[in-house]
Amino acid sequence: MRLMGCGLIFLCGLLLGLGHKLTLDRQVKQWQQMLLFLQLAQEELENSAKTSPEILLTLREPCRDLDFLQNYFSAEGSVQQRLLLAAEGLNDKKLQALALRFAGRFGTSSTPVQVESLLALQQQTASELQRLKEQNTQQGHLSLTLGLLAGGGAAILLL
Repeated sequence: MRLMGCGLIFLCGLLLGLGHKLTLDRQVKQWQQMLLFLQLAQEELENSAKTSPEILLTLREPCRDLDFLQNYFSAEGSVQQRLLLAAEGLNDKKLQALALRFAGRFGTSSTPVQVESLLALQQQTASELQRLKEQNTQQGHLSLTLGLLAGGGAAILLL
């Protein structure tokens, strides 16, 4: 019975480390999706005569895993209101700030100004994404190792 309890404690430590690693992976995926979203939005603005709502509808499928876009389609109100609500619903504060900048500029000015804004947002997103990937590599392995060691150490202490 004691051995089984120690095994469960070990497993809990390992799962905590794995949970943190998966959280980091999800954060990186959201930033990758945001970069894709910004790039596709820029292409649509430059190459089509679609309105803002039509562009967002076009991007719904290729960016279906982006929480920002999911929040937009579940919100009510005008395009600007829905974009602001979608941005405010994000948990990552940096991603939220970037989405708010997008929401404040998208569909509110001329196409060249919007494209310039999207390019700037893409650069910021790419920079943050690179930082997050490096952080994920370092902290992800550390989280798994610490979870393994903490669970193993606690299990040994209880034996």
